[in-house]
Amino acid sequence: MNRIFWRHAEAGFAHNDLARPLTARGEQQAARSAQWLHGQNIAYPAYCSQALRGQQTAACYRPPHILAGLNPDCGLQPVWQALDTLPDNAVIIGHMPWIAAAIARYLDGTPAFIGYSELYWLSDENGTWQLKGHYHGA
Repeated sequence: MNRIFWRHAEAGFAHNDLARPLTARGEQQAARSAQWLHGQNIAYPAYCSQALRGQQTAACYRPPHILAGLNPDCGLQPVWQALDTLPDNAVIIGHMPWIAAAIARYLDGTPAFIGYSELYWLSDENGTWQLKGHYHGA
């Protein structure tokens, strides 16, 4: 079982938080992170929130499935419920602060700051989640 958590790339501003688009820099970040995923021969389905910046980040990798439970500021309970519905292998494009809490939950750690377009590849090895790969984003 694999979960790849990918924070959305750098976004600009909009009157509605869900409408914030990627910046030109964010588009480059997302493209480089997607290239890293493809270089790892990863072909898992992608899941993201209703936020435009998440959808644009995911689209650099593959067309995403959109889940309202992954929306920014939706609270942790809806995130846990959404994660429970995903297949065994998935790429999850997310938002601070819940993405840091999710990674910490899988790795039994303390939430930390996750940078723009940063990826954490977590793998369940015999019932224990481990960090299998990490891309720092750019």
